[in-house]
Amino acid sequence: MHIKKIISYTIVLALLLVNTVAAQNVTGSSDAANTTPALEENRAYAPGQLLVRFADAATIEEKNSVRKAYGLKTEQNYDIGYELMSVGMNTNIERIVMALSHNKHIKAAQPNYIYQIPDYEIAQPVMRNGLSGISTDDTYSSQLWGLELINAPGAWEVSSNEGSDVIVAVIDTGIMINHVDLQGNIWTNGAELNGVQGVDDDGNGKVDDINGWNVLDENGDIFEEGVLDTQGYYIDMHGTHVAGTIAAVGNNGIGVIGVAPKAKIMPIKFFGSNNDSGRTSEAIEAIEYATDNGAHIINASWGGGGNDTALKAAIEIFPGVFCSSSR
Repeated sequence: MHIKKIISYTIVLALLLVNTVAAQNVTGSSDAANTTPALEENRAYAPGQLLVRFADAATIEEKNSVRKAYGLKTEQNYDIGYELMSVGMNTNIERIVMALSHNKHIKAAQPNYIYQIPDYEIAQPVMRNGLSGISTDDTYSSQLWGLELINAPGAWEVSSNEGSDVIVAVIDTGIMINHVDLQGNIWTNGAELNGVQGVDDDGNGKVDDINGWNVLDENGDIFEEGVLDTQGYYIDMHGTHVAGTIAAVGNNGIGVIGVAPKAKIMPIKFFGSNNDSGRTSEAIEAIEYATDNGAHIINASWGGGGNDTALKAAIEIFPGVFCSSSR
């Protein structure tokens, strides 16, 4: 994919570097080798679930034999070749993953890992001597020295439309899509917007995904009104904040301005009020949704683990730029 418009010199360079590193880490898919990584100690994963990829040469009979031998039930299939499987809630997941890793009919197997948003707190803006140099009429433009630091105004000057043809999928908590500084830049699925309620008008397998998708509840409700997290903040605050940093509407006399103030945000909710939200399987579904619905960039401001071959496979099929946070 080629993105013609410059969103920000610094950010696009960073995104491209992330994409380049990911591409360099792609390994060949020899059907003879099992790619199950060594399990990591003290890493959180969902009980009673695992992700399995059968060997390409495995027959239907061989797959069914493996399922029967280990008590596996396929719950969902993914485009990347993995299957989400369930087992008894008291099953030792690590033991069954290790057993599958030695089965000639299995390409890869792993727990369904759980990711987290790093702890955060609401703080006063970090002030710097003097004004930011951002000359928009947004209320807090004088405090946005970070945009000056990455030379966002310079990028805006050479970009004729400030990213208006770029879709950024934000895989995170939900997003307050009616926020006054965001609502003008929320992605819209035209077929569903103009279609029949309760009908999958565009045939993408998702009903009424007008502004994005909630992979936790399998519906188009991407903002939980009034629900608080364990720190007492709105459960969807993090995704809303991230979306504003990327594409808050500029020059509207209120709030702030985003790095790409005309880009479209595609909300994909995979963190919620459930303690087990943010699983690998949900991240895969979120990435596949972004891929299938035309996102150019994915923003993933979360973490919580090391090697995850299933998630890596999903990232590698995304044709755009995948940007992940680091600490």
